Amino acid sequence: MVLAGQPGWAWAPVDRVTQDGERHPGCSRTFLRRIVTEAAERHGLTFKAAVEVEWTVARGDATGDTFVPATTGPAYGAARQVELGDCTADLLAACAAQGLDVEQVHPEYAAGQFEISVGAVDPVAAADRSVLVRQTVRAVAQRHGLRVSFAPAVVGQGVGNGGHVHLSAWRDGVNLHSGGERRYGMTAEAESFTAGLLAHLPGLTAVTAPSPASYLRLRPSQWAGVFTAWGRETRETALRVVTGTAGLRDQAANLEVKPVDLAANPYLAIGCLIAAGLDGLTSSAVLPEEVTGDPARLPEAEAAARGVRRLPVSLERAVEEFRGDEPLRAALGPVLADAVIAVRRGSSRPSPGWTTTRWRRRTAGSTDVSAVREALDALSMVDHHCHGTVTADLDRAGFEPLLTEGDAWPGISPFDSPVGVAVRRHCAPLLDLPRHAPAEEYLARRRELGWREVHRRFLRAAGTGVFCVDTGYSPTG
Repeated sequence: MVLAGQPGWAWAPVDRVTQDGERHPGCSRTFLRRIVTEAAERHGLTFKAAVEVEWTVARGDATGDTFVPATTGPAYGAARQVELGDCTADLLAACAAQGLDVEQVHPEYAAGQFEISVGAVDPVAAADRSVLVRQTVRAVAQRHGLRVSFAPAVVGQGVGNGGHVHLSAWRDGVNLHSGGERRYGMTAEAESFTAGLLAHLPGLTAVTAPSPASYLRLRPSQWAGVFTAWGRETRETALRVVTGTAGLRDQAANLEVKPVDLAANPYLAIGCLIAAGLDGLTSSAVLPEEVTGDPARLPEAEAAARGVRRLPVSLERAVEEFRGDEPLRAALGPVLADAVIAVRRGSSRPSPGWTTTRWRRRTAGSTDVSAVREALDALSMVDHHCHGTVTADLDRAGFEPLLTEGDAWPGISPFDSPVGVAVRRHCAPLLDLPRHAPAEEYLARRRELGWREVHRRFLRAAGTGVFCVDTGYSPTG
């Protein structure tokens, strides 16, 4: 295909083969094609898929790594469309010349952020389109003197860039997500397919959110879908049932998977999503009750009873979930499954050679908090003392005095002191709780997990390599 955004260049997606002409076991495009073929042969199913592409536009004349949005208009506003009208028009023209049927392009929520959606096609072509759309966006923007980023988190705070996947299963030309007798028109098979996706989401995250920066985006109450829950048009659930517009539902109904970003290999991501859904269909998995609001607001007991849990909060934990997901690893095969684990582990390790001087130079004047995090993670650090490490499951009276060395503030609980607020803000998510969870919920969760598991999670999250215990000065005689 001739690239309209890059005159003189062409693009062709291909499968990887060995020098002997055999299909390469590590080819992600071949993997997706295999999953699609097996679904047709074993279940009589075909699929349609599409990947939403979100990106952030920055001024090209900004110095270094400083992010300066190329637009000043508000979220979703027409002002942004006007500011980058020429660039957007050229983008649409390039997409049309390349045979991409654009359904919509519009400003998004974050500073300088836009989104483009193209029509749903077969899964391999959908993954191809995801790559082509990004190539076109980048090329057109560069010709207009702009820089773009598809990174999950361009800055450390706020809403990041997603790559939501829309997926629908079909049999004999009939959409299984419409016209059925189950909830919102789904057929029994569509419900089981959705239930399979829901069950495998924790392990899937290692594939769909494969970068350490992905977990700066995957935060509660920021539309990233970080809980194992589903709902119709529910923005905070990981799976969103899209029924489509009246009159078009038999064609438009689909399932949107939200905890996906564009750091993911689209072939692996779509293939694993289909494999997870097929596992649910094969076992006739039962789709649980719908969540209609923000899952982060559910009381802990209710969330547990409904099977709503927080997705992994770090790449390391996502890899742990993936390692424990046998059906997912089996679908990928040993070569690709081992590659996912090895690459994710490598991505989680700090880069060698960082120094404090380099960190200062790298981050000075930059709003890219991910750069700060990368630099800090690479430093070998020693904490000369540690508080709150206990070998018992304490009640509130036993725990509160450990929150601070100073006297308690008059009239308030130590949990509401600056240190206590910090504990509930940063430690609670590591225990699968929302940020700033109430003290009683925090302590109850600690007791539920047990002090050994709590310490394991905290030490792993802290990146602790060696944990030494000094028993103190003990004079003899």
